[in-house]
Amino acid sequence: MHPDGTVTEKWHKDGKLHRGDGPALVERYPDGTVIEWWCRNDKLHRIDGPAYVERRPDGTVVEGWYRNGVVHREDGPAWVRRSPDGTVVEQWRKNDELHREDGPAWVERRPDGTTESEAWYLDGTEVGAWEVLGRYLTTRDMPGLSAEALRQIARDVPWQRWSELGPDHPLVALWAAVHPRADISAG
Repeated sequence: MHPDGTVTEKWHKDGKLHRGDGPALVERYPDGTVIEWWCRNDKLHRIDGPAYVERRPDGTVVEGWYRNGVVHREDGPAWVRRSPDGTVVEQWRKNDELHREDGPAWVERRPDGTTESEAWYLDGTEVGAWEVLGRYLTTRDMPGLSAEALRQIARDVPWQRWSELGPDHPLVALWAAVHPRADISAG
């Protein structure tokens, strides 16, 4: 126990924070906050869930997905903060960089589920929604669309509905005809 009342539990292997079946470091603070660090060989690492979990007495929960010490997640947001009022902030990261190919990489949602703010990133660089849409469509074998066509589609179709887009979608066909031929490399 620390002088301030914090209780720390640690698991080591070969002198490094390491545990295969649970968090390698757990800290319990006097105010009721509990923080878990899942580590392998001294690095935050967990395959099947968040490697960093913080639970605060007010109900706030913070989760971070790490792979080999780097904030990283392939199938969802890598950093999530849920506040007691229902506000949720998500950061989608790949190899520690803000990155998402099917929506905004940083999103803050109000308690009612509506979006407060969002930011779009590819490979750590802030971009426009249309650039992310271009990357998204390219990964789905869509024909090249001009930058203006992508901008218009991104304005007309909410990102939550991008999965419905295909070469036969009326808006894709319309904007490809109005603004023909790719003049950018989406990605």
